[in-house]
Amino acid sequence: MMMKMTRGTKIIMGILALGGAYLVYRYFKKPPPTIGGSTSAADTKPKNKTDDYPLKRGSKGAMVGLLQQALGGKKNLPKYGVDKEFGSETEAAVKKFLNKTTVDTFDDIVKIAGLNNLAYDSNKKKFYTPQGGTTVKVSDVLAIKK
Repeated sequence: MMMKMTRGTKIIMGILALGGAYLVYRYFKKPPPTIGGSTSAADTKPKNKTDDYPLKRGSKGAMVGLLQQALGGKKNLPKYGVDKEFGSETEAAVKKFLNKTTVDTFDDIVKIAGLNNLAYDSNKKKFYTPQGGTTVKVSDVLAIKK
C-alpha cells in the first residue's frame, strides 16, 4: 500500500536529500590549497624538533631557553648563551650538572637551577641570582611549573 506524497512532503524530502549530500561532500572534500600560508590545524604544527621532553641535541624552543637560563646563561654557556637551541655547548653543560646528555623531565631543570643557586621571577619568566647570597628554596623554583 503506497501513500501519496503531497507537494510539501516532496519539498522537505528534497531539502533533506540535498543537505545530506552536502554533508557527505564536505566530509570527503580535501582542504583548498592556500597561497602564502596554511589554514588547517595539521599544517600549523611545527615541522622541526620542539621543546617536548626529553630535551636533547637538536631540540629548540622556550623550554630549551629556560634550561639554558637554569644552566646560568653566559656563565656556563660562554659561546652561544641563551639561544633556545640545544646544541653541543648546552649538551656539555647539561652533562656537567646531570652526568647525562638529555633533560628528561622538568625536575632536571629544577635540579640544575638549584645547583646554580638560582631563583625564578614568575613576572619576568626568568631565572636570576638572588642578592645577598640568599639560598633558593626548591618550592620557589617549582613555582615555574604553574
